[in-house]
Amino acid sequence: MEDSIKVTAAELKQYSDSIKVDFVLTSALTDSGIDEAFEKIIDRIEDLKVGGPAGSALHGPGGGSKKKKKDCAC
Repeated sequence: MEDSIKVTAAELKQYSDSIKVDFVLTSALTDSGIDEAFEKIIDRIEDLKVGGPAGSALHGPGGGSKKKKKDCAC
């Protein structure tokens, strides 16, 4: 299906850099790039868990800090 690609890898890389996301060419047919893509996803998740910004997807909108209600046993 490579002949049906309408943009170059360089254009895709430039765009992904401009929106600050990782870019990996993958193909389920040839099994290329799949491991690299999953490794990048795992790295991003680990970065969020260790030092992610407050309000990130893993920390929730309040940054993970919940205020206890008065007389609450939680």
